[in-house]
Amino acid sequence: KETMPGELRIFVGLIIKISLHKELRLALYWSKRGRNGWRKILKQPLRRYRILSAEYQ
Repeated sequence: KETMPGELRIFVGLIIKISLHKELRLALYWSKRGRNGWRKILKQPLRRYRILSAEYQ
């Protein structure tokens, strides 16, 4: 299991909250302003969100 930097972990948490509120457009908007690594996270399938949300809840 890879360890993530605190900054990235916070960002992932925000993405999960945004996706749970069905604000995917907002999530995609911030991904364009974020780092390339964060864009890759957002491009992953929805199953990835469920795995991440299970880890960080």
